[in-house]
Amino acid sequence: MKRFLAVILLLVFCLAGCGEMKTVTTDMGKTYTEKDGIYMLDNREYKYKLELTGRTPNAVADATFVVMTNNKDVTFKEVSWSMLSSSSKDFLDPEETVIIDIK
Repeated sequence: MKRFLAVILLLVFCLAGCGEMKTVTTDMGKTYTEKDGIYMLDNREYKYKLELTGRTPNAVADATFVVMTNNKDVTFKEVSWSMLSSSSKDFLDPEETVIIDIK
């Protein structure tokens, strides 16, 4: 009986430590999950979700890119250039940064 209670208590403590998983679908149709400050998209983990605001060349208004990334220093310019450039060397590495929404 004591062993049974010990197992039950252990399970309760383990479950109490688990964070809540939140699933979000963006306007671009990207669905990601967030749990304990880690973001998951397409079986990839990202440490940060950033909103990068700036103005692309010849634009009349600012834009905001919502990205998930493992590089907290990624810039608006890098993200916007990855969309505008025709060179594949400028594309974002999806293991490092992915655009999930544009505002």
